[in-house]
Amino acid sequence: VAHDLESTQEMFSMNDLFFTEMPAYMRPMKRYGSRDELTFENPDEESRKVKPGLRSQLKIGTAGKVELGRSKDIHLLHLSELPYWQDAEATELSVVNAVPALPSTMVFKESTQMGVGNKFHRDYLDAKAGRSAFEPFFMAWWEFKEYSKPLDAAPFAAEEFEDSLDELER
Repeated sequence: VAHDLESTQEMFSMNDLFFTEMPAYMRPMKRYGSRDELTFENPDEESRKVKPGLRSQLKIGTAGKVELGRSKDIHLLHLSELPYWQDAEATELSVVNAVPALPSTMVFKESTQMGVGNKFHRDYLDAKAGRSAFEPFFMAWWEFKEYSKPLDAAPFAAEEFEDSLDELER
């Protein structure tokens, strides 16, 4: 579940590319695909009875629909950019309640932070303190080389900059 239509389409494109580029021996049978859904099932109606395939779907939705999870049975749920959802509490409630409490189910919440004290931040703190069923995991942008570059400054400016940093900033 993404926070806006553009992100929903981007997430689907990534999943579709992953499926397409997957080695053939690992790729499940696909009955059909649309702009927001892949159905993994035997495409042949006759042999489907004997060899059904996974009988599962990958769907990408937009968080603008508060009732998004109603009448669904979701086993792997990815909630993207939760702080940017219009009605995060109600929409999250509808989709998370569609995930049965089974060992084979998972819910992932990921986002860039959007302030202190919002629902996403409170949920993270609860997980960190052991007050929820979620496991906290934080990844900082600077841990990824593609999001940083060397300081491009004259040697004396770089040294001056380095000297201006406190322990936390270093």
